[in-house]
Amino acid sequence: MEVNLAYYRKKDWRKFLKLIDDPENMDETWKEWHKSYLKIKRSLTSHGLTVNDIVIDLNELRNYCLTNNHTGSVYKTGPLVQRCGKCWI
Repeated sequence: MEVNLAYYRKKDWRKFLKLIDDPENMDETWKEWHKSYLKIKRSLTSHGLTVNDIVIDLNELRNYCLTNNHTGSVYKTGPLVQRCGKCWI
């Protein structure tokens, strides 16, 4: 079984934190987030899942949020990833 996992590029991290409503719920640095990301990825693969890294395009995320009349809270972007079938954030 495969699972798609959202991946944020290091160069996009500050922009991402400015885009979302609740940056306080995210890691302050990309390095901290990446450490958690790798832990989750290892856990999923240890359970037999194949993990696909899906790079999140911040422009696509922003456009989705504007089109759907809400800001970019990381929790509100769930419909984007479900609709596109890309990943979970």
